[in-house]
Amino acid sequence: MMSHITSDLKTIEHALQTAWVFDGKGEGQQLTPEQLLIAPHPDRFVWIHLKRDTPNLDLWLTGQLQLPEAISLALLSEDTRPRCEFYQNNCLLNLRGINLNPGAIPEEMISMRCWIQGKRLITLSKYHFVSVNELQQQFNEGIFPKSTAELLVWLITGLTDKLAIYLEQLDEQLDKLENNDDLTAISRLITEVTQLRNQVTKLRRYIAPQVAALSSLTLSQLSWLNHEEGLSFRNVQDEVTRVTEDLEAMRERAIIIKDNLQQQLSEKLNRNTYLLTVVAAIFLPISFLTGLLGINVGGLPGTESTDAFLIVCVITLITVVIELVLLKVLKIF
Repeated sequence: MMSHITSDLKTIEHALQTAWVFDGKGEGQQLTPEQLLIAPHPDRFVWIHLKRDTPNLDLWLTGQLQLPEAISLALLSEDTRPRCEFYQNNCLLNLRGINLNPGAIPEEMISMRCWIQGKRLITLSKYHFVSVNELQQQFNEGIFPKSTAELLVWLITGLTDKLAIYLEQLDEQLDKLENNDDLTAISRLITEVTQLRNQVTKLRRYIAPQVAALSSLTLSQLSWLNHEEGLSFRNVQDEVTRVTEDLEAMRERAIIIKDNLQQQLSEKLNRNTYLLTVVAAIFLPISFLTGLLGINVGGLPGTESTDAFLIVCVITLITVVIELVLLKVLKIF
């Protein structure tokens, strides 16, 4: 028995990122790994946040916390998308958040798995979440949730707010690309707007299923989710829906900006081609004339005259003037 407890304690020490117990009346306390092995008071509710890739964590989840094996497998699975599933009066909720870790690609969103019971919220993540640190800071300042549902609302709101801030940055980049009138850098601008569109598309692919998951939770009839908390979840769902709509609008806007840039590039290339064509048309007769006079055969006129070169220059100049007049009359130039 002692060895079993020691094994559980080692697992928790490696897995635990943070844990708190709340009395539902505005008070809370952070828990140590040792305190997690003790069942909390029935009138209190607990939040446990764990590292998902901790060895033997599945044994602790199914043993100490008595989670069903299917739920443990779902919480620890390597790859999953946002979803909401119900198990009796409990809820399995998978969420995605922006990746703000140093050196990470933000649009490669990271996953947070949630198992919600009436008096217990268990969350697991492989990577660091800024919103989790902000919640702990809030608790350290004495601001605590009144229920498990309210804590979950705060957590989802934090994830959504971070995404909204990142979208504002992407929107500012779109503004700069749209207002850039540097025609010499069109190719570079097209590359940048294509990359930005890919970022937005990737974010939308992750976030769109999250709307459906939150909608399922909002419409559920769970006993621990009262009417007021249901309204809070509906507000969170509306925020995630708005973010999804903003992503779609940004994607369409990026497409329009790219089309405009490509049109400008095409017009620039057409103008250059047109100018080269006009120059070639002007110099073609002159090239023929100079080529004809440059052949090394006998009988060329003016070879014995000192004024021959001047006469040829005058004829060439007259030819150019005639060509320009003809191009002007034909409205080619």
